[in-house]
Amino acid sequence: MVYGVSWLGLNLTTNGISSTFCEEMIAGFSTILFFSLGYGEVFSMVCRGFSLRILIDTYLKGPLTLDQIASNYGDGRGVDWMMRKRISNIEALNLVKWNGPWLFVASNRALFFGRFGLLFKRIFKLGPGG
Repeated sequence: MVYGVSWLGLNLTTNGISSTFCEEMIAGFSTILFFSLGYGEVFSMVCRGFSLRILIDTYLKGPLTLDQIASNYGDGRGVDWMMRKRISNIEALNLVKWNGPWLFVASNRALFFGRFGLLFKRIFKLGPGG
């Protein structure tokens, strides 16, 4: 809402009411909506997926200890399964590789994604999680 009112005020101040006023408003509000929804979606994916699964598991199985949550996560497959699955997915994309017990970044593309992810988190102030 604040961004929309700011866009309206800025456009009226700089351009006044011109023949393209409606198109400018639609374009501006569409851009604001796109970025707002995009931010909300990214924030949701980063912060909520894991927590929602824990909530669902706890609801379905009743009160759980921390160890039970870790072992029952993902329909009883456990947190270790989730980590192996996620690592195997990024390994299949040639972003990481195993060298003995150590996991390494596998390519310049992976370095780019890592740096971009850190920049993205810094810009949107997402904090250390996700």
